[in-house]
Amino acid sequence: MDNLGDNLVDNSQNNPCVQWVEEALKNSQVRRALLVDSVHSSPLTSIVLPALKDTTVIKMTPADYITSTPSSEPYDLGIATFVFKPDEDSHKENMEKNWSCIARMRDLECKQLCVIMQSSHESPQKSNLIAEMTSMGLRYMGNDEAESELYFEFNIHDYKNVPDWFNSKYWAHPERWDKERW
Repeated sequence: MDNLGDNLVDNSQNNPCVQWVEEALKNSQVRRALLVDSVHSSPLTSIVLPALKDTTVIKMTPADYITSTPSSEPYDLGIATFVFKPDEDSHKENMEKNWSCIARMRDLECKQLCVIMQSSHESPQKSNLIAEMTSMGLRYMGNDEAESELYFEFNIHDYKNVPDWFNSKYWAHPERWDKERW
């Protein structure tokens, strides 16, 4: 079995995940971070952890994370790495666990989330993966130079732009009650 984690680009200038972490550290105070890594001995750890030197980092495997009790305080930053192998027999079961992990991190545990999907497959599977991740509310950030990894992000603060109509301009103004009725 090949280790897809070896394909991770070590140059932090070209790695969208490292750039994302650096931007997150610049824009907010990150005290606690969660790292869910399904790739054993992933180079991601050696690339991202130095940027989080002043941060409490909790590192888990997806199996440990799914069975763990949710944290009482949300993490400021979450990073998850998963392997996408649609040709394996256990693919569907693994992806369901991955989706559960991502959904829990996004909904309950992390204010900001970066998901790295490692894949060695070509465009039809990758476009399906991008569509599935987008349907979960994650934004596609791009891929690495070798196109073996896809990067996605979620930030609750910029997840959805507030539409123009969602304001108090015409809501419950007693001075307008005699003028406009519906």
